[in-house]
Amino acid sequence: MQDNKYRLAVVVGHSKLLPGAKGIEPISAYEYFYNCALANLMKGFAAGHGCNLNIFLRDNLTIRETYLGVSKWGPDCAMELHFNAANEKARGTETLYGDQNPLSAEFARVVQDGICKLFTRDPKTNRGIKKLVEGDRGVTNVNILKCPSILIEPFFGDETEEMNAADFWEKAFRGIMTALMAIGVSFASAIFKTQQDMQIKLAKIEATMPTKEDISVLNAKLFQHETRILTVELSCRKLTKSL
Repeated sequence: MQDNKYRLAVVVGHSKLLPGAKGIEPISAYEYFYNCALANLMKGFAAGHGCNLNIFLRDNLTIRETYLGVSKWGPDCAMELHFNAANEKARGTETLYGDQNPLSAEFARVVQDGICKLFTRDPKTNRGIKKLVEGDRGVTNVNILKCPSILIEPFFGDETEEMNAADFWEKAFRGIMTALMAIGVSFASAIFKTQQDMQIKLAKIEATMPTKEDISVLNAKLFQHETRILTVELSCRKLTKSL
């Protein structure tokens, strides 16, 4: 049974056996383990802000199997957590989305803006939002769900200058958690409210629609009316012939 809270699905990228990119100090962890910790921080925050957040792991599951589980849960929107790595040759933030839901691009944009503001990205390190198309890595991840769905790459975990910044650890955990939850909660609640409003409108429309019994009565009355008209027409024809 659907609860009366908006739902945000958080998918942790990769798995224990294939944990993704390796972050250098101060993260000193692979994507999977860093993002498990981040997801749990988000879940604790969500509990106190009227949001039902569920964490989904890809351990022992294909990407499709994972997202079918997410779909069955019925989220209002979803995000998959990652970070990038490029042999210390790149820096910045990017957010990926698909075209399964027209609101995915807007969801990606507000998340991208929030993370870029957190890390004070310039035009070069703000790598933008990117629509994934057939053949792109990650295209399946963002195109299975019917709700707005994105994949987040907030930083490059092997970029020495950024990792060595005095405030990086705070930004990487509490900063990203706060930014994602502020945006995710607002976005999910807006979609949830829209869906509730639509359900109320549909209920009002359905309440004014005739029931099967009403239709049967109307059909019977219509049949009686048509019979009377036919009788009158026949009577008129007879009268016309007699004149």
